[in-house]
Amino acid sequence: MSRNQGENRHFNLDNFSYVCLTSCRETFQEHGNQFSGSVIVRRAIRHYSEHLERMRRSGKIETEAKETLRAAKGVL
Repeated sequence: MSRNQGENRHFNLDNFSYVCLTSCRETFQEHGNQFSGSVIVRRAIRHYSEHLERMRRSGKIETEAKETLRAAKGVL
């Protein structure tokens, strides 16, 4: 993907997720890196996609599906 070539997408973050995103940005800033929240979210989604594929291959996808359902219900 080229810089400034993305499209705006709407998604909701709960307060805890926003705090985590802010913490990621601050951690990078402490080490001299200025990354936008969008960059961190894109990287996180790619990483999570790889994680799901590993779980699918190992037959453990149901465990993650249960945790994702809990997140959808607001249970951290």
